[in-house]
Amino acid sequence: MRRFFLAVFCALALSLSALAADAALPSLEAAVNVREDGVCEVTMTAEVDFSAAQDSLLIPLGTDARDITLAGWSYETVLQDGVTCLKLSNPAGFSGKQQFTCSYTLPCRAAEAADGQQFRLSLPETGWDYAIDSYSLTMTFPAQVTNAPEWTSGYYGDVVDNYLDIRTQENTVTAKSTAAMRDHETLTVSVQFPADTFNLRDQPGKTAGFDRIAFLVLLAAAVAFWFLRLRSGLILPRAQQTIGMESTAGEIPCQLLGEAPDAAGMIVHWGNLGYLTVRMSRGRVILYKRMEMGNERKPSERRFFAALFRAGASCEAGGLRYQAAVREMQAPILTGWRRRMFTGGNPLVLRLLGAAAGLFASLLTFDRLLPATGSRWVWLPVLTALGTAACVLVQRGVGSLFRRRRALALALGGLSAIALVIFGVLAGSLPYQLLSLLLQVFCAGTTLFGGRRTSAGEEGLRRLLGLRRYLRRADSASLQRLTLQDPQYFYRMLPFAEEMGVGGRFVRCAAGLELEPCLWLEGAAPRRAGDFFARYAAVCARLRGEDGRASAVPCRPAPRPAARTASRPAPQRRTPPFAAPEPQRPPMRPHRREEYDPDEV
Repeated sequence: MRRFFLAVFCALALSLSALAADAALPSLEAAVNVREDGVCEVTMTAEVDFSAAQDSLLIPLGTDARDITLAGWSYETVLQDGVTCLKLSNPAGFSGKQQFTCSYTLPCRAAEAADGQQFRLSLPETGWDYAIDSYSLTMTFPAQVTNAPEWTSGYYGDVVDNYLDIRTQENTVTAKSTAAMRDHETLTVSVQFPADTFNLRDQPGKTAGFDRIAFLVLLAAAVAFWFLRLRSGLILPRAQQTIGMESTAGEIPCQLLGEAPDAAGMIVHWGNLGYLTVRMSRGRVILYKRMEMGNERKPSERRFFAALFRAGASCEAGGLRYQAAVREMQAPILTGWRRRMFTGGNPLVLRLLGAAAGLFASLLTFDRLLPATGSRWVWLPVLTALGTAACVLVQRGVGSLFRRRRALALALGGLSAIALVIFGVLAGSLPYQLLSLLLQVFCAGTTLFGGRRTSAGEEGLRRLLGLRRYLRRADSASLQRLTLQDPQYFYRMLPFAEEMGVGGRFVRCAAGLELEPCLWLEGAAPRRAGDFFARYAAVCARLRGEDGRASAVPCRPAPRPAARTASRPAPQRRTPPFAAPEPQRPPMRPHRREEYDPDEV
């Protein structure tokens, strides 16, 4: 048995020897021209002797080799242990003595050192598959070589200079092997130069150290600010199927997100209460006052209502008077709700800290990606600004989850996150980009509902989240029951559903309902939920100015026609399209409140 294993071992050894003897490398010459920026221009000539036909050959070059030129042969670029190599292919097979001349460029091999600058080059870097009988390396530097080069190799270590004939003449260093080099042998040379020998100002990664420190500091500052000023407990939804009429639908953004009120939601809500009607004709939306607004509504609502109808009983959406009234009402209403619902720090500070951290993560990434040219200092701030904008888009995408219009924000946020990850992979800064993305999601998610809340704010948020959950999942049986109790339930709740970003879902849930005519929308109002929602969306788009129509000085809408007397018959003429007929039923005045919260404005 022992003789059998010995025979197998000898056979394997002989076969491996035969495979290794399929080719040899009699000569390898490399000429390196080192530029002032530390970039190496290499021309390598290898003579290979094939004792048997081979269909492929692997030529090692160096890490990040580029601008590769090899004439006369087909090849592909591969990576072996992180080193760029050329894989040559010949269907007919390589045989006999063949010479291969390859030119390529290696990125900067110079770096700052404690006592000047150090040039370090490995050539060959991974070694050939065959032993090298004769090796010659010539390096030409942009300055005179005043210090003796230091040599190391994979097999001989720092005593490899005993097997090399090294000569230095002014700015040229030549090394020739005095003995054969083994297969997979590597050779590294290190030369010390005075400071400012190489121009390293444009090298990638010049700002990397500062970028890392600034990113980590901002990351810690964002987490500390959240913990000290914005941290709050978990708020769970509370079951809710309807909502009181004290707060208008347009004020839902103030209560839910801490953002400015929506004029369209407030106007539609007033329509449901009987204060006004809306007529849409030929792309124009006209508001008609049905009754005065008394002290049953908040002072801020009364001021907005009075501003809309200051010049008469009608107002055209998009007109100058309408736009001025909308601008004047937003700040007081938002301030009142913030005072009542929120406490602690400003959520904008946390978002700004997250965006600033994203700025330095982007600076680190693009500083590594851009080539070592003077123009990199032009492109670096531009690309860094784009990276910061991508971080802001990620925040907006996360923050749009409970908003009306979120599809575009989510799409842009997702594409921005993918782009930042790709650039992080290319630049080798993926951990920092992932941390930056997590920070953007954290900053947007923790401030999704406007930050730390008061006890009243937490209770209001529970009710709104419960109502939102019901409106997006409402079953037909409960909707039918609520509609029987209140025939205008769908029209009253649709503005709230839309302001909370579930208007489409609520309309689909109510698709089977048979609706009564809408009291505030004049004209032939649809009786199906989907048809009404399409017209409702068109009206609200005009009220919000989202229909793309330019706001010009409009014609003053004509007043409602007065009653004619019997002595003077009315002339036969067409009624203007914006003059709405008298309402079919008298308005019902909302319930009056006896007193107001002192925080209301």
